[in-house]
Amino acid sequence: MKYIAWIIVIALVIWALVSWSGKDSTPPTPTSSEPIKIGVVAPLTGGAAAYGVSLVKSIELAHNDLGNNKSKYILVVEDDASNPAQAATAAQKLANVDKVQAIITVTSGTGNSVKPIATGAQIPHVCICSDVTIADNEFNFINSILPDEEATAWLKEASSRGVKTVAILSQNQAGFNLLTDNVKKEAVNNGITIVYDERFDPTIRDFKTGISKAKLKNPDLYLAGFFPPQLDIIGQELKNLGITKVAGMATLSISATPEVFNGAWYSDSSLGDTAFRDRFNTQFPETRFNVRVAPNGYDSFNLLTKGFESGSVIDYLTNVTEYRGAAGSSVKNKGKRIFHSPIGIWEIKNGEPVQVK
Repeated sequence: MKYIAWIIVIALVIWALVSWSGKDSTPPTPTSSEPIKIGVVAPLTGGAAAYGVSLVKSIELAHNDLGNNKSKYILVVEDDASNPAQAATAAQKLANVDKVQAIITVTSGTGNSVKPIATGAQIPHVCICSDVTIADNEFNFINSILPDEEATAWLKEASSRGVKTVAILSQNQAGFNLLTDNVKKEAVNNGITIVYDERFDPTIRDFKTGISKAKLKNPDLYLAGFFPPQLDIIGQELKNLGITKVAGMATLSISATPEVFNGAWYSDSSLGDTAFRDRFNTQFPETRFNVRVAPNGYDSFNLLTKGFESGSVIDYLTNVTEYRGAAGSSVKNKGKRIFHSPIGIWEIKNGEPVQVK
């Protein structure tokens, strides 16, 4: 009995010591929540790499600019090389292996490939692209200038320059098709006639026959809508044939040989924040700033983080009606999924894009 009593006493002493020490000890730090992963699918190689690299750098800049937030954010980047099949594979990896909670993409081809994967995973997908049909369900959003608005701005500029007839030479690609179809649809309302229209498969590397056919129509202006390397090839062929009346849409800014397009004008995003461009160039001097992609990439990342911080990213992205950021004031209708930012007119001067309107 004495032995048992001593055991009880010792046990009580140990319990008292533990209880007493616990009163003065610092409570353990609560375990932080899992970080939120945001995936990026972009062309880091291939003809549209200037878009992809500019997008990724702008998102990195937005990530670096994050202040105090409830959550920690991690970027996971995949290269799609402007290949829709590769984009789908990349998105599958992001959703199923990396377990990202959102995806940002650029170009309509990639956006269309990623759309069903984001829908299946029920995670938000923001595409910086022209194909508004991507934003047809609750998980997919567009943040860019809109094709009908860009076509209107393009035609207004062409009309102001005295253009009456236009020949379209364009890549057969979702975004370009939307843009050029809108140009054709609204041309007559601007006193302009489309005298030639040919869409080329992305594998074509010789456009001399198409240019010759268009030249027979004697157009006032040639609209060249391509991604590199097709863009640079047709640009050189137009120049070799003495054709200087050339205009484009956005992608003239990513030409590998922009000097070929000296004097050519094009529609693109308007630069809403010159300080942002200057900061981007200072931070990433080796990367060519792209006005269509970088501001909207920066803003898209911030829209997603604001959504996550609010508690429901889908509700936030769906119901916010205006966002002022690097791209200027991006607006959308409540309950819709398309943000559209301001449009500008640019010209290639001495091999560099210069905003003229």
